[in-house]
Amino acid sequence: MDITLGEEQIFRLLPMVDMERAREKAWDKKTAVFGSGLSALISRPKAENVQISYSECRYEPFWRIVCQVHYEYERKRNYIVR
Repeated sequence: MDITLGEEQIFRLLPMVDMERAREKAWDKKTAVFGSGLSALISRPKAENVQISYSECRYEPFWRIVCQVHYEYERKRNYIVR
């Protein structure tokens, strides 16, 4: 088996949601992050008491693997001809 490593490259994927839209979604759901169920209804804070204090654009590393495989299949069979 022959394994070779290619040239290292960096790729950046285009974001599916921009930061402004992400802030809007966070603002719309700011009270929902404190849980669900009966206890959340009793102790849920009011929307005006919740503030978004920090946000960031984060890059997560991942592996991209490209492979190429070549198989050679040889078969030998004898036939009897009468």
